[in-house]
Formats: sequence, structure tokens, C-alpha cells
Amino acid sequence: MIDPRTSSGNPVAKLPFGGVTGITFGGKERSFGVEISGIAAPEVGLGVAAIWDDCTQSVYYVDFLSTGQAPSIFRYDYNEDKVYFAYILGQSGPSFILPIKECNKYKNLFAVGLNHYMAVIEWDGKSPVATVKGNVFSVEESDPTSRICVGRQGEKGRFYGGMVNNFCGGPSNSSFYMYSKEKGLRLLFTGPQVTTGVAFDEDSGYVYHIGSCKLLITAFQGDANGDICNGRALFDFHSLGYKAPDTSPIGLEADADGFLYTALYSDGSIWKIDPRTSSGNPIAQMPFNLVGSVTFGGPKRDILFVPVGTANIDLISGQIIGRNSPRTSLYKIRELGAKGRKYSRFIV
Repeated sequence: MIDPRTSSGNPVAKLPFGGVTGITFGGKERSFGVEISGIAAPEVGLGVAAIWDDCTQSVYYVDFLSTGQAPSIFRYDYNEDKVYFAYILGQSGPSFILPIKECNKYKNLFAVGLNHYMAVIEWDGKSPVATVKGNVFSVEESDPTSRICVGRQGEKGRFYGGMVNNFCGGPSNSSFYMYSKEKGLRLLFTGPQVTTGVAFDEDSGYVYHIGSCKLLITAFQGDANGDICNGRALFDFHSLGYKAPDTSPIGLEADADGFLYTALYSDGSIWKIDPRTSSGNPIAQMPFNLVGSVTFGGPKRDILFVPVGTANIDLISGQIIGRNSPRTSLYKIRELGAKGRKYSRFIV
């Protein structure tokens, strides 16, 4: 603490770790006029695929880089203001976790992405261990270089998700799929290197996709059967001077008015994008730059939750090249003046 009136000062605290880059009072920060605060949660390597569930009033997310018995699935209970976590017995690195419909009947069952499978796991949301109960589908099992990446369900309970193949250093031949209970698994298109975000606007029928390596958000027109067509480039971060592998958009969310939200990995900024004008701007700067996802939640769905990670990943090779220490894995942003859309649970 320093007294500018006397030009004197003295230490007021000794932190148990080095690398301090800033200070703030009270655990809350302000950025671009919004309030950002951390939630007590264990650190993760790469927190992705955050999703809000109205039934349990919880945010779910996963650690894409978890191994062994390290926590890999997480649930932030909004009412308790507490994060619960578990590992999946015999599995590592899930890519998403989706609550299964109906809530009262299948409250402890979730669909998760595991390597080449969408599996169903059983977890009571509090125990430290979850177990695999079966598989919904398998995909591209013959390709050892690929695995299921980020995916989520739309407002009608269908799943949309893509694959990752050698991250940004590989060819642009990963695929994007849709699964529905009625029609099973269907290939929608091939071309991106990695899918790291999916969002929906059921009012207009659009399905939005992030190809991180190309720094591109693409809009597709959807139909009543869940198929998509007429893909068009919606927002290209290259046009603003960003480039891979320095940064990459990751995570995608839509609000009730049709605006999109994404995070820039290794940059730490949160962006709001208007699909009608293909324009966008940053709306928040996170305290830590290794952001991995965004999702609206809370009882009014007016809080944007943002997982963060410790692993600094080379986006070309997919290898970890450094570590940060955010001391949590989940932040929340308030006062955005926006509300998220209501999604169905995933229908199996």
C-alpha cells in the first residue's frame, strides 16, 4: 500500500505464488462496462463445451485435456454457488457433456464425447466418479488421428458436432455431423480442420459453426429435418488483423435476439457478433487469456459463463507449450443486457 501524500509505502500481503499481473478489490473486475467475477473451482487444462441446464440450474463443462483420474466433467450448481467434479472411469479427455431428456427420468444420465464415441454416462452430479453405461453412436473409428470435438444440442434436442484431425497443422478434411433419435447419425459437410463452436437460431433457422483454424464463423440455413445448406462466411477474424496460430475463436453462443458470442483463445477477449450485418466487437476482456467456451445461464439466462484453462496450446501441433495459473476454471460475466436462448435437453 502506497500513500501518495507522503510518498511512503509498505507491503500489506505476501502471496504464496509468483507471476502476479494485476490486483483488484473484492474478487470482481470491470471490463468494457460489464462485471467479471471468478467462481471457486479447480483448475483445468482446457475448459470447453460449457452448457446451461434449466432443470438442474447448473452449468456443465469438461476438461478436454484431462487424463486418468484427474477431474474431467464439472457442474456449477447456481443455487449452491458450488462446483462439483468427477472423472469418468476408464476414460480421458471428454469433449462435451449434454444432459439427457427427460430431466425427471434421466437426471443422472449424460451424453459425452469420448474419442470416437458419443457415450452415455451415469453421474449424480456430486460423486467423484462417473461410469459409462453405453454408446449412442461411433464415428470415424478407422482414423486414429481424428476424435470427436466440440458439439451441442439445438433447441429441438438434436446434436450437432464436428471432429478434430491434428489440430491446425493437419489437412482441412474434418467432418461435421448431426445426430437425431429419428434419423441417427448423418454427415453434413467436410472441410474444416477443427470444430470448436456450434450455435443455433431456431427463429431464423440458422445453424452457426466455428472453424477455429480458419478464424471463421459460417452460417448455414437449416430445415425442419435438421439438414443444413447454403453455407456462407459470416465473420472472419482475419479481416481484423488476427491470425492463427496466434489466436483462435473458440466456443459459440446465441442470445434471444439473435446475436452471437465467442471467445478468442490466447487473447482472452469475448466478442459479440451481429449475424445480420456480419459485424462484431469485443465486449469483455477476461483476466486470463486461455478461454475455452461461452454459454448463457442463470435463472434468467442473463449471465455469460466462461471456462478458462491452464494449458497454452500450440494450435498447429496441438502440443502444450506453457502453463498459466488462473486459480479457477470458471468465470461469470454480468450486466451484458442480453439473455440466452432456451435449449431442450439432448434427445436420445
